[in-house]
Amino acid sequence: MLLPLLNKNSNLSRNSKRLIYLQYLQPVLTYACQIWGCAAPTNVNNLQVLQNRALRILLNYPQYIARKYLHRDAGIQPLNERSLATKFHSQISTHPNMSISVQAQAITTGRFNHPIHSTYLPNIF
Repeated sequence: MLLPLLNKNSNLSRNSKRLIYLQYLQPVLTYACQIWGCAAPTNVNNLQVLQNRALRILLNYPQYIARKYLHRDAGIQPLNERSLATKFHSQISTHPNMSISVQAQAITTGRFNHPIHSTYLPNIF
């Protein structure tokens, strides 16, 4: 739907294309980014690939242009460098909601160190 507005044949300026990206595409990509601190790097990388593709279309850059120039010229941070997710993850242990703060207390119950197997949720009712 937005591709005709963002592709290289569009008459929109680069700044207008950037605003369309920031208003429509970036919120979809960064939805619930507060929990990315617990996400696997491959999951975040998949979203980063989508962002890179969108920025290449937006800026009309070919594949051989490095990603650091892509983000620099667009004035948009890479998703994996966004500070919101890491900030939220670092504040989980002091969160006023008990259900959230207990998630920071990883209790190993066996040989598995995966968060699903090592997190204890107390009965709060």
